[in-house]
Amino acid sequence: MWVILPLKDLVLAKQRLSGVLSDSERRALFQAMVEDVLDALCASDKVEQVVLVSDDPTAPLLAEHYNILCWSEAELRGPDSKGLNATLQAAVAQLAGQGQKHVMIVHGDLPLLTTTDVDTFIDNHEAADAARKMTLNSDDSGTGTNVLALTPPDLLRFEYGSQSAQLHAEQAEECGALVQLTRLPGMCTDIDDVEDLIVLAGSTDMQHAAATRRYLGAAGLIKRLQLIADHEPVNDGVANMRAISAVQHFE
Repeated sequence: MWVILPLKDLVLAKQRLSGVLSDSERRALFQAMVEDVLDALCASDKVEQVVLVSDDPTAPLLAEHYNILCWSEAELRGPDSKGLNATLQAAVAQLAGQGQKHVMIVHGDLPLLTTTDVDTFIDNHEAADAARKMTLNSDDSGTGTNVLALTPPDLLRFEYGSQSAQLHAEQAEECGALVQLTRLPGMCTDIDDVEDLIVLAGSTDMQHAAATRRYLGAAGLIKRLQLIADHEPVNDGVANMRAISAVQHFE
């Protein structure tokens, strides 16, 4: 299975965390999460190749470190289109043109992703007896598309954004493809805002997110999140405080 990992400019990443993290902190946090995702992908025997699609200056260095490919986002989509959907459309078209039969699209903000999740997801997709098929793992809310596998690679017109999981599933059904939905733990927890970060910090699965765990501890973000949960409770202040306390031993 070939895997595409679209990598947004790290300077612009995770804008919804700008209220609690500086630009440099957001950049470093996102890079740590991407490294955890790449660790999980590259450890899988079922992943033939990973392609970083990005114009961020660090992308070629990451690709070299992990011995994977790096494709320029701007060169792929051309001057007349922009955005994630156009970039991915161009990337899967290139893979289809190279004769690839399947593609898996994974995003870089899934630090709890494990190689077991990757293997299970690929096994589920490949085991489905259909010439045209889609396997999708949404976020915790069930609305976003965190991980997607397609056969053939250019099966869909991408609809990343609001309610993308539903839009992708409906489109696949309309074109006669088999649709499978999975709920693998490491594929559900994406990090978009401070609530997600607090949940991540309190996760009992943080041992899988080695780079992210190291950064959160070294940057003192665990303590900052503790203060946020204390003074500005998110959903359930007591639960959040317990979550933060549970990871004090990581520091």
